[in-house]
Amino acid sequence: MIDIGLSSIDSSEAIAINDRGQVLGSFQEGADRYLFLWDENNGLKVIDYPPGTRSGYFKLNNNGQIACVLWDNSSSIGRVFYWDVSSGFWELKHLSGGREFENLSINDNGQILGTLNPGGRSSRIILFDDGKKIDLTNLFYEQFPGKWGSLQAVSLNNHGHVIFNAYKEQKSPGDQNTGHKAFIWKNGIFSMIMPEISFETSMQCECIDDNGNMIVSCFPKRGGENRLFFVNEEKKEFFPCHWCEKIINNQPISVRCLPGEMKKDRKGNPYFSNGIEIKKLLQEELPYYNVRNSAKIRDQNSSGYVIGLAETMYSRGHAFLAVPD
Repeated sequence: MIDIGLSSIDSSEAIAINDRGQVLGSFQEGADRYLFLWDENNGLKVIDYPPGTRSGYFKLNNNGQIACVLWDNSSSIGRVFYWDVSSGFWELKHLSGGREFENLSINDNGQILGTLNPGGRSSRIILFDDGKKIDLTNLFYEQFPGKWGSLQAVSLNNHGHVIFNAYKEQKSPGDQNTGHKAFIWKNGIFSMIMPEISFETSMQCECIDDNGNMIVSCFPKRGGENRLFFVNEEKKEFFPCHWCEKIINNQPISVRCLPGEMKKDRKGNPYFSNGIEIKKLLQEELPYYNVRNSAKIRDQNSSGYVIGLAETMYSRGHAFLAVPD
């Protein structure tokens, strides 16, 4: 466990981590708030917010590039920005101007994915690619006509494959093929993820990696327990996930748990596990953390490095990094 609590700083938190071990975070000093990039070799690089903006939400890719939505100090308008070390922040103005641009993702090629006005019938899935804005919504409706609502972008990998969720409304009385459905957009074609399973249950995708491995959540349409599954459609794999230790509000440590490890139970049945107990490590190695009430996991990279936020006994927020030994 590495405490990234910055000396003489009021509070800090870790927001994201990439596969190079770079941690994106923020810290507060008096009334001022700043962003930072940190790694063990280069230490801390402070990043100023763009003028007139305040805190938002952020994504970090493996090249140290950032995609984020920031809010103006004087309004509730969300503005979409891109940042890299050479050019600093610049605004993607044709994606800004709406107060609800969410589900943001950025891959290592700088492609940015998000949902415009999420939650309603007018939700739109937007892909920003090399200066071009691609609205995937109408393309989806052309291939899958019918009553669809609440489109939600989820993630994209480095091949530009996009996964998203959509809610299928009842077409006619007695129509059973309704509820939440998970989709992938790959090589210009939309496909429903595991359609033979999603007919019987509601399904939502959670993440995808470059090998086509996905995590999906399934739950009965008439209520019941929500369960996570590991899916690789090309390999015809569909295995249950065993969740990690649970933390605040009964949420698992990380939903985006790829990559993990395929294991077998005592009966020889395969299952997918992502497994380390972060909360236990906090309690054992950093005893001045008030883990019970404050521990929050923010992100995890492909090497199993986990970052998050926990308060000390003196109610000061500290960013931390958990490194697998």
